[in-house]
Amino acid sequence: LCYEKDYSMVQEAFERTKAKKSVLDFKFRLKGKDGKFRWFHCSGSPIIDTNGKVISFYGLCKDINDAEQTAQEMVLLPESLPQMIWKVDPQGNVLYCNSRFTKYVGAPPGAMLNVFDKEVVHPEDYNASFNAFAEGNRTKKTFVVKRRLKCGNGTFASFVTKGTPILNDIQELVGWYGTCTPEE
Repeated sequence: LCYEKDYSMVQEAFERTKAKKSVLDFKFRLKGKDGKFRWFHCSGSPIIDTNGKVISFYGLCKDINDAEQTAQEMVLLPESLPQMIWKVDPQGNVLYCNSRFTKYVGAPPGAMLNVFDKEVVHPEDYNASFNAFAEGNRTKKTFVVKRRLKCGNGTFASFVTKGTPILNDIQELVGWYGTCTPEE
């Protein structure tokens, strides 16, 4: 019933819980009556006898298949779109960007980036780009700006950059989701 590639992980989780007499907590896939595998979250605790020996387990396995599939899709989605996708803080520092963005600017994985930095934006477009971002920060409204961005090889290409504000529950600006779409 357990998915073949998950079996050893499940077995190790039970053995570890038994040895340490600790809480059981893992995700795995089980085959349903329809023959399809679904994701489950298993949590529980060992039952320990008066001699301190684990004699059984009790717990709960909850079907998390829909949430797990959504999480996997959210990883794949930004990588499959034709735009450069990013999330930045209110100062423009990149918190997330898809690989299309890092490849375009020629940044190594984990590099500190700023999508409104003078190193990234063409000098003639910098003021308009910075002003659109600053106005978005001031008004907490979506902004759109056309600008040229520097490629890793030093050339520039034109993009339409759109930023959508991320507001917390008390309407404070905490960041931006954005795209850079090549101009046709």
